[in-house]
Amino acid sequence: MNTSTGTSTDTFADASAPETSQAGAVSSGAGEPTPPSAPVYPPGWVRALLPLGILCTLEETGRHGYAIAHSLGTLGFGIPRGGSLYPALTRLEESGEITARWAPGPSGPARKVYDLTDRGRERLRTERALLQRLREELGA
Repeated sequence: MNTSTGTSTDTFADASAPETSQAGAVSSGAGEPTPPSAPVYPPGWVRALLPLGILCTLEETGRHGYAIAHSLGTLGFGIPRGGSLYPALTRLEESGEITARWAPGPSGPARKVYDLTDRGRERLRTERALLQRLREELGA
């Protein structure tokens, strides 16, 4: 908790990571960029847009929680901690915007994989249009 502002700072992993590129990716030294652990955007935006970010990560294919977290990192959300990500996934599942299924892990136990539903696709389309309208209103 940031005592000067009264806001929570534990939503996302701390960033004691290497510097990010202009695209927000961090070099892992192995040639593969890894997502930044700290958000690129203000914390309030990240919290408000986390459900939309999750829907975006599921637009093309189903993913398990760890893959969703890393995809959010590449989108500039930072890599969310489980205490932020999994409640958001549960809310999206309860609202019918995503579904969850168990899939075998490549070298271990089964993992919960999340998929976008038609309702989730509709929300994604609607919220993208609203954000585009806001962007235009702001003159960006």
